[in-house]
Amino acid sequence: MADAIQIISAKQANARNLVTGDRRLAEVSMVEGLKNAVLSLNPP
Repeated sequence: MADAIQIISAKQANARNLVTGDRRLAEVSMVEGLKNAVLSLNPP
């Protein structure tokens, strides 16, 4: 639910980008048309 609220809020604000630490949220946001950046303390 929280992920959906973040994506809906970004779209309502006409955001083009979403910065997150959650890879799953990043994947869903791309499907919804947002560009994203995933932050990580442990790069792959």
